[in-house]
Amino acid sequence: MHDGPDNGSLSATAAVALRWRIADAGDQTLVQAECAASLRALVACLEAAGTRPEGYQPPDRVEAKLDLLLIGLDRLSQAVSPAVPGGRGTYLECDAYFGPESIEWEEPLPPPTDGTRVILEVRAAPGHPVIACLPATVTRLQAAAADTLGGNTRLRAMLDPMPADTRDAYERCVFVLHRRALRRRIGNPSAV
Repeated sequence: MHDGPDNGSLSATAAVALRWRIADAGDQTLVQAECAASLRALVACLEAAGTRPEGYQPPDRVEAKLDLLLIGLDRLSQAVSPAVPGGRGTYLECDAYFGPESIEWEEPLPPPTDGTRVILEVRAAPGHPVIACLPATVTRLQAAAADTLGGNTRLRAMLDPMPADTRDAYERCVFVLHRRALRRRIGNPSAV
């Protein structure tokens, strides 16, 4: 990982699949609980794929499996309820920058207006079984060229403040994604 530009925080760029949906005005406690559970489950899946940092004690596998089951039940309940209007319906495969407070990517679809509250859904790879759901506020970074030339818009999703355990899981995800990208660059894809 390289240092963040201002505060020495860790960051990484990784190939992921993501989509976003406009957040509804639901219970914020439930949104934060989903965020924490999905991040813990994503870390457990990534570490099971052989990307565990040396000396790191993995989270309780039973807890991670329960998180996966709860997320699955939540997805089933969402499937029978009306969809939230607005957002990206399919996953975009892209290189995303994971910073200490935000995630950035190039969006080919018309983006939401600046300041829109979204739930950003991130998979470590296309078809990956676990989706991390992160509440955030979206802003455009490079909208002019995209608007006039029909190209992509660079978006930044500023992540909502996270409780300590959720923040820890997010930082572990960033660390593991960075290690995965680094191993691919040095030509050892089997170590991923």
